[in-house]
Amino acid sequence: MSRKPCSVGRLFILPPGHERFHRGIDELEKFLCAGHPCYAYLLDDAVLGTKLPEVQRLRDMGLHLTACAFAALQRKIPLNDDAVYGGLVLLADILERCDDFAAVDDTPADDKGTGDSAGWVTCVADDRKTKWARRGEAWRVAAGLASAGLKVRIACLPTIPENPPPEIKPLMEQAIDSHVEITSGTKGKTRGRSIWFGAGVSDLERFSG
Repeated sequence: MSRKPCSVGRLFILPPGHERFHRGIDELEKFLCAGHPCYAYLLDDAVLGTKLPEVQRLRDMGLHLTACAFAALQRKIPLNDDAVYGGLVLLADILERCDDFAAVDDTPADDKGTGDSAGWVTCVADDRKTKWARRGEAWRVAAGLASAGLKVRIACLPTIPENPPPEIKPLMEQAIDSHVEITSGTKGKTRGRSIWFGAGVSDLERFSG
């Protein structure tokens, strides 16, 4: 009996000009050519890449291309046929259905992801070198995925914020109401399904208002 090919999911956060974005697209092409079902969800600045010829070519090859409607509207991108636009329920579905999931994100090159995080999705809110708008997105995504029924934790760097700005407080409250586990640091929490919101996306503050 032939073995069913494993399904592959990739969450893209970085903008299309970032080298990791292009490496992620190249990786998906290899999986598609090998016969694997592939899924991609474009979040934040990555939604700017929906129209790229290389992205649309993968869609023609069978890539299930989805994108965050909220992120697109923030950036005044019309919701068209370039991708299936929707909310975080689409991302939760990819996380649930894919055997091989990874985020094309801000994870530092020296992060080894040690520890067992089986069954959990970890959103890392890295506030050390970035704006509050970026950290707020981590809280929004964590709450959305938890509301969709996933086990989600948010790992705050360097510590859990005590006095966040007013625009962040509702997002934190939403995460708490959605039963997101809140912790500080990333040791033992970034193996497997982790999403790192750090300083890798430029000019995000332009879209925060």
